[in-house]
Amino acid sequence: MGSGAPLRAVHAWTPPGSRRSRSAADRSLLAEAEEGALVELLAHDPEPIAVPDVRRARPADALVSAARSAGLLVLGRTGHRLGPVTRAVIRHVWCPVAVVPRGCPGASASGS
Repeated sequence: MGSGAPLRAVHAWTPPGSRRSRSAADRSLLAEAEEGALVELLAHDPEPIAVPDVRRARPADALVSAARSAGLLVLGRTGHRLGPVTRAVIRHVWCPVAVVPRGCPGASASGS
């Protein structure tokens, strides 16, 4: 039974290089590119159910923040072990966490 709550696809990113070396316009262009990449990934689903949520922050910080209002946090995993972001998130959130390995049946066709 669904909760009726929206599903958010959180993508956190930090600009490459020093913050001081990027102008505000450059950072804005990078933010638009990151959001575009997430929207394109979600568009592969014929019936998109997730709302893109792009945050300029360290991944663990952004996910812990997003989890404050979540009933369930689902994280992707690419290797055989939990990575540092997943471990940090698990230690700091109070909602249930599901870790889904890459290639898991039902995961996106793009392999992400």
